[in-house]
Amino acid sequence: MTSPVKCRPLKSSITTDLTNPNTQPRQPHQSLQQSLAGPQRRIAYERLLLDLIEGDQTLFVRRDEVEAQWAWIDAIRGGWEEQHQQPSTYVAGSWGPSAAIALAERDNRTWHE
Repeated sequence: MTSPVKCRPLKSSITTDLTNPNTQPRQPHQSLQQSLAGPQRRIAYERLLLDLIEGDQTLFVRRDEVEAQWAWIDAIRGGWEEQHQQPSTYVAGSWGPSAAIALAERDNRTWHE
């Protein structure tokens, strides 16, 4: 693999021979200033913090929303406890627990992808 880099005050070039038939030499069509111009992609936490600073709270969940979500989950868990049931387990990447397939089959239905 060869990687000669030539730099001149107003012009630069990079060539690489990777011995791969699918690669072809290319010349850069942008300067460094052009490459860095325009909108920057932000990481998730940076966006979240900037939104907070600017007063945009659309990505935040209020306390009452979280409590309502937990009330919904607690009702499901309470039903399992009353019926002395546990959630059905299944292997990751599989179609889910066999109980889910049986639930559909008892009404002559099938799951569709």
